[in-house]
Amino acid sequence: MKHQVKTDRADRVRTEAGLEKTAWAAYDTIENPTRGDWKRSYDALKQLAELYPDHGSYPNALGYLCFYGRHTGEPDYAEARKWFEKGTELGAIESNYKLADMLLKGQGGPKDKKRAGELYQRVYWYCRDEFEHGKRDGKFS
Repeated sequence: MKHQVKTDRADRVRTEAGLEKTAWAAYDTIENPTRGDWKRSYDALKQLAELYPDHGSYPNALGYLCFYGRHTGEPDYAEARKWFEKGTELGAIESNYKLADMLLKGQGGPKDKKRAGELYQRVYWYCRDEFEHGKRDGKFS
């Protein structure tokens, strides 16, 4: 039984590592067989979002794929908004500003200028705090 547990764990770790590689391969700047395969990236990111429901980078990346329609050829603002909502809940700062943009414009759902303003404020204070504490490589200008 002990040997089986180690094997199961090793298989799970290999599977998760493969999902990570597949999820981000479409973004890779070097030539590889899955570069630009946004559908595979989307599928892997969805699996990772299910495996790690408290990790904000997966819903954030899924939001961008849906927003730009990379995996389907057509933007899906409603799905993008859903993923950015999840990313925002999980603390992904990029999801906050992208969701704010969508709320301001009414993309993927009703406009909500008040909430958009609150999210922009959150992004501002987050970035200001990072800058004041020596992080000069901020994500936003």
